[in-house]
Amino acid sequence: MGLFIVQAQPLNTTGLLGNLTDENHYWKPFYDTNVTQTNGNLTISTINNHTQKVFNRAFLQTQLNTSTIAPLILTFDYASQSARGNATFIAEIRDNSNEVTDNGRNKILWSTFLNETSGKLLHDAFTLPSNVLNKPIEFRLYIVTEGGPSHSSLSLKDLYLNGEPKITDDNIKVEVLLRGLKFPTSMAFLGPNDLLVLEKNEGVVKRVLNGVIQNESLLDVPVANGMERGMLGIAVKKTNIGPVHVFLYFTESVKDGDDVSEKKIPLGNRLYRYDLADDKLVNPKLLLDLPSEPCCIHYGGKVAIGPDNNVYTVIGEVTGDISGHRTKAQNFRNGTDPDGTSAIYRITQDGKVVLPTILGDKKPLNMYYAYGIRNSFGMDFDPVTGNLWDTENGYIIGDEINFVEPGFNSGWKQVQGIWNTTHAPHPNSLGKNETSLVDFGGKGKYSDPEFTWSTGMVGPTAVKFFNSTKFGKQYENDMFVGSYHKGYLYHFDLSKDRNDLILDGPLHDKVADNTTELQKVIFGQGFGGITDIQVGPDGYLYVLTYEGTMFRLVPST
Repeated sequence: MGLFIVQAQPLNTTGLLGNLTDENHYWKPFYDTNVTQTNGNLTISTINNHTQKVFNRAFLQTQLNTSTIAPLILTFDYASQSARGNATFIAEIRDNSNEVTDNGRNKILWSTFLNETSGKLLHDAFTLPSNVLNKPIEFRLYIVTEGGPSHSSLSLKDLYLNGEPKITDDNIKVEVLLRGLKFPTSMAFLGPNDLLVLEKNEGVVKRVLNGVIQNESLLDVPVANGMERGMLGIAVKKTNIGPVHVFLYFTESVKDGDDVSEKKIPLGNRLYRYDLADDKLVNPKLLLDLPSEPCCIHYGGKVAIGPDNNVYTVIGEVTGDISGHRTKAQNFRNGTDPDGTSAIYRITQDGKVVLPTILGDKKPLNMYYAYGIRNSFGMDFDPVTGNLWDTENGYIIGDEINFVEPGFNSGWKQVQGIWNTTHAPHPNSLGKNETSLVDFGGKGKYSDPEFTWSTGMVGPTAVKFFNSTKFGKQYENDMFVGSYHKGYLYHFDLSKDRNDLILDGPLHDKVADNTTELQKVIFGQGFGGITDIQVGPDGYLYVLTYEGTMFRLVPST
């Protein structure tokens, strides 16, 4: 059994833990475990000749002092290897307070299994629970072996808590454009260095000029803000004659947060059109009045203007429990008619039905562009083809990137990812058996996602096509996708007909089974919870995070 203990100073939100692996810190080995420290890398190696299970472990005693709001992202690089025999590698955080115990031991606050990387360096990111903050903790690394002889090693470097983002391409760097926004969800450009940003819980629209948040809000409306309710989506459309139109999706209420403080039922998830005049949003016109019960998740809310100049917005199943809405739009063949949930809408800028309709003539189905949506936080139109793509969050597993044709059925609540909702092992795909799904008289069509994560805690959010050459021709019109839980920024090339993503090697099956398989498509990491991605008038990529920071990606030189 090996034990390593080091005392560290408390860390703030940008605290670098990686310095604890350098030669200035003494890691004390016990028993048959070796420790080497070279060039900031810490390697723990074990030789086990015992027949019983042995827990070789390392302790980092510290305290994570931070005022950051969820999500708290822990990132580090590691390499693991079991040269002889099998080993299990685990990272864990325990409460080091004397009064908090679990069966006489320090209480486990968080743990995760690490991959066996065959000695190759792997970057990974993990969302930590808030209960690890502002208290004495022990960060532990385990090498668990059973039935020697065995020889195993685990190397660690660059351990960050909400560290600054990194980009895999050295020709591109990340700039911090601004900090201090309150739970921002979406943004939209009005012009160069001029954009609007939504603050979820406040129900306000902020203007940002030259990287400075303006004191006066353009709009302040009462919103329900429990969980996924709030000020959620925005799109801007300039007109040839008249004011700029601003489209906003939010959970309207009588006063801010009354769904939490007074248990009030929201007035609805609503899409409005406003005019921008004299630095204010005026003349509200209600375009859609959508369900907001039961509480309080899967509300969607992203808004986009299509190449046809129509308005598109998305709403999930709207639920707070396991049951939720049970309509034909959720693929219940004996369910009620669609009630406004689980859909991507397509309407005119005046809120009228676009003709011809796609799935039916009865309201609200006559406004549905797609259905079977569980929960979506991102959609965008391909600037080359005009085709729509979206991201979707699965239940436990099965997060998706979808190619959304008119009448698209995403499969929920019968299919998520490429699996049925009993989470049958890959590659068992219920999607190949469409008899269980609702097709609205043959007008709707299910198709498998173009990309799926088979692991949980990904949370894909914004999707954006990079219609710019500022990073070189190799990135022009490529797809970027953000992640809330991991803080990753993904990059995808598209096929020649632009109906598929170019995926090779272990991703050829369109399924990411682990972080190792994702390395080729991870473009950036350490952003925190990404909520929106936009291309600015300057041709650079802008990334918005729930922690209140806006980043800008620009060429390094």
